[in-house]
Amino acid sequence: MKKKIIIPLLIIGIFVLVGGGVFVWNKNKERTSQVAVTPSPTPTPEPMETWDDPAGFSFKYPKGIVIDKHDEDKENYAHIEMTKSDTPGTIMIWAKDTNAASLDAWIKSDKTLKQASSIDTTLGGLEGKKIMLKEPQEKLITGTITDAILFTVEAEPKESDFWKSTYTTIVESFTFGSDTKKSSEGAATSEDSGGGFADEEEVLE
Repeated sequence: MKKKIIIPLLIIGIFVLVGGGVFVWNKNKERTSQVAVTPSPTPTPEPMETWDDPAGFSFKYPKGIVIDKHDEDKENYAHIEMTKSDTPGTIMIWAKDTNAASLDAWIKSDKTLKQASSIDTTLGGLEGKKIMLKEPQEKLITGTITDAILFTVEAEPKESDFWKSTYTTIVESFTFGSDTKKSSEGAATSEDSGGGFADEEEVLE
């Protein structure tokens, strides 16, 4: 008689244990699914400022940057230094006279750039060069020449992603005023015409 009672009780106990295990497993699976589908918060875009320079260009940059436009510099058209107190690194933006007739001539004439890598790019819608220096410290430079003026954006990021990102933002948002663009287009047309005459002379020879 005792055996007849014990066996059903054992069967019931097994079902209870199995059912409890399945219930706990489903609960854990449900929690895991909830955690997996929880959307990550969308990063808030960093507020931007716009710099309009008397030298005829403008660009955007993140708020919180300290700008020194070096009013004591009477030689160059623009001499802008950007720093941030809690982030090592700096960005310099220049507009200065140049005797270089082309971007390649500019790079060759600058001793500090001779060993640097460079690629074609644009700055403010004009043909430019992006230069990468590794020694004596990392430096990124994007420059263009228009109306015998060399414009450059130079970053010394000091391994800071903030300055690399800011450098990219400045270069991509960099624009020239209409007067500067017209002057550049006129200079380019003049150079093209001169090149045509030179080719003609070579053919005649």
